[in-house]
This record gives sequence, C-alpha cells and structure tokens, in this order.
Amino acid sequence: MAGRLVFRNNYFYKSFLWLIKKIGNIDYDYSILKDVRVRFVDSRTIDGENFDIIIAAGGYLTAIYADKYLKMNRNAKGYYIIFHSEDNPAYIKDINRTYSYPLQKIVINKVEEARFKKYRPKFMPCYVDLGSYHIIEAIEDRSPKTILVPLINRKNKDAQNALAAIKLALKEQPDLEIYGFGDMPVDEIPRSIKYQYLPTGHELLQLYNKAAIFVLPSEIEGFSIPTAEAMACGAAVVATDCGGPREFVEHNVNGLIVPVKDPEAIKDGILKLVTDNKLRVKLARKGNRSIQAYTLDNMYNRFKDIIITKQHANRKA
Repeated sequence: MAGRLVFRNNYFYKSFLWLIKKIGNIDYDYSILKDVRVRFVDSRTIDGENFDIIIAAGGYLTAIYADKYLKMNRNAKGYYIIFHSEDNPAYIKDINRTYSYPLQKIVINKVEEARFKKYRPKFMPCYVDLGSYHIIEAIEDRSPKTILVPLINRKNKDAQNALAAIKLALKEQPDLEIYGFGDMPVDEIPRSIKYQYLPTGHELLQLYNKAAIFVLPSEIEGFSIPTAEAMACGAAVVATDCGGPREFVEHNVNGLIVPVKDPEAIKDGILKLVTDNKLRVKLARKGNRSIQAYTLDNMYNRFKDIIITKQHANRKA
C-alpha cells in the first residue's frame, strides 16, 4: 500500500469488508472478526512500531517482511505459517532464504512437517466451516453420475488435469453430469461442464450437495478446503496425492487418493465410484463423519497453544 491505513471505527472497517465481498462475490459475513482491530501498515512507516508477536501468514513474501520487523523488535517472537510447498522455480532463491529466517515454522500438513523437520515445526490443523457446509441432500439420494470439480486458474490447482480426466471419463460414460466452479474464464470451459464462475458460499453449498462425487485435481495443496467442504456436504472424494488431503482422506476408507498429474487415474477413480454406488455411499458417509473433527475450536486451541501460551511463558521468564 502507499501508506498506512487505520480503521478508526466500525464504519470504515465494515465498508472495507463490504468492498472485499463485493469484488470477490463473497457472501460470508465475517462476524468472526467483529472484535478484531485491523490496521494496514506500509514497510516505510513501520519504524517505531512495537510488536509482541509477528506472524508471516501470506506466503514467502510476508516472511521477508516479518523477518525485517523482527529485527526492529528484538523482544518479539516471530512465526511463519507455511501452507504448502510454494517452491516456484522463478522465486526459488528467495523462498529458500525465507526458510532459514529465525521464525518459528508452523505447518498445516504432515508432508510439510516432515519436510521441515530440521526446523522443528509446530503442527496446526486447519478447520472447515461446518456451520456453512453440511448435508442438505441425503447422500444415498444423489445420482452417482453427478460429478463436481474445482477449476481454478493457478498452476498448482492443475485445472488442465481435471479437464483431461473429465474428457476421458465422458468417453467411457457419456451420461455423466459434470459440474464445475472456479475462476477460469467461462469461454475456456468445455460445453460438457455446467460451470459456475466464482460462486458464493451459499451457491457452493448447493453444488456440494448436488454432487455425488467431488474431484480434486491439484498438483500441490496445503490443506484443500474445498475437498473438506465437499466431504462435510456428503460428497465422496477423489483427490490427488498433493499434500494437504492426506490429513483427512484415507484411501479406500473415507475417500480415494490418486497420483498427481495423472488424468487416467482420476478417471478410474471417478468411474469406480460411479459404478459402485455402495462404495460411493460408504466413503461419503465415513468422509462426512471424519471431517467433523476439523472445527474452528480445535484450530484455535492449537494456535493458542503454539503462540499465545508460549508468549505468556516467555514474559513470565
């Protein structure tokens, strides 16, 4: 930002949230933030600010600034939430440099926990908004031929993998009913897919509940909230082995895990559930039960244990 923006009263804060929601077609009310004081600061105006806790929570670029602020606040404690393997070849040197910063690493999946083992990372689970995403259409009443797939216009989301898999599946079973959602331009979506561009939360709830099967095609995921939301809504999932889904999807127990960048494997997973409705219902029910553990309270308690409790202990010492 060009300077410092401070929300001095509720009016400006609500106006800001309204703008964000309007631009992004978001219908979430953000009431969870009603008691949070929000302020944006620019790196040129940060001098003289005093912080107790500094958290990098927006990718490797935020870690660069967090490290800078930490040097200005010697008594502060710094944290770096690593959501996934964001090792883009274009930025590899900068990313690797941030991993060596004196910031306590926090990871959200076991793949990253193993990767950063030498840094002794703290593990924090993510959560699913179970109040917004839940079953409204009985699992057993859904047509097993109804498929839902996210089509997100980012390399790690691998929408082309999904499109290739859908094309293969339709060749073998032309009567599949394919739904998609995301931010890909509408004119890039095949006519065989009923596509919703940037759906609201309520619209997503309807899509998840229409789907018998949800397909995650990603190459890399930190957690994969859409997959977890789909499970909360009763869809059986076919997810690529892209990191995050391993936290809550166990192959052949509450979902199917297939290799990344393998449209044939995704197609096989889809058709396996389409042709075996008993298996589809079993995985969907188990998936729905298991995802109930991923609550905001559990995430908050772990976050508090990592950050607030430790900070309090440091002060007492």
